[in-house]
Amino acid sequence: MTTELYIKCVIACLIGNLLHILIACTKRFLENKAANIPFSVGRYIKDDRIVFICDAAFSMVIVYVFDEWGDFTPWFMDKAKTFFIFVGFTGGSVFNAVLSVSKRKFMGYVDTATDVAEGTRDATELDKPNQDLKK
Repeated sequence: MTTELYIKCVIACLIGNLLHILIACTKRFLENKAANIPFSVGRYIKDDRIVFICDAAFSMVIVYVFDEWGDFTPWFMDKAKTFFIFVGFTGGSVFNAVLSVSKRKFMGYVDTATDVAEGTRDATELDKPNQDLKK
């Protein structure tokens, strides 16, 4: 794999990562809006920064492993960038599902709100996940 193709494949992975971040951010916004919880893009990025860092590192490792172990035809190498966009997006989905702090905060709030609605918890225990955001 040439250096130029290597760089293009890493950039393709990062584009896939960014695409996933955009979609995940939109999804979190819609979930929070439905639950009447304030949403902040900055808070989302701060909470899930480990996910984004792991995803970028994973993408670079995959490109390196692909270069080391792959012995592909020149035709496939010309199309490899498309493959790596998919790899970046898929890796982001997996890391987000496993490591997302913002999702855990949201689900914890929903669980507590459900318990309050059922009467098993006191309403004073209901803290919104982003209550420290300034209004």
